[in-house]
Amino acid sequence: MSNTIQGLALINGQPVRGAGKAFQAFDPSKNEALGPDFNAVDAAQVSEACALAGAAFDTYRATT
Repeated sequence: MSNTIQGLALINGQPVRGAGKAFQAFDPSKNEALGPDFNAVDAAQVSEACALAGAAFDTYRATT
């Protein structure tokens, strides 16, 4: 199985491009940057992710 870097965050199970500053992942074994660029999520996206996670918690808790 191979994973392809997409440069996206995951909010509510959906891939989302962050609205914040761009940065790159780095492979220290090869001393090179990996593409594509990632964008950090901003405060509004963090708040949204936290609210959605809180709303899903009771349902998730019932699964264990």
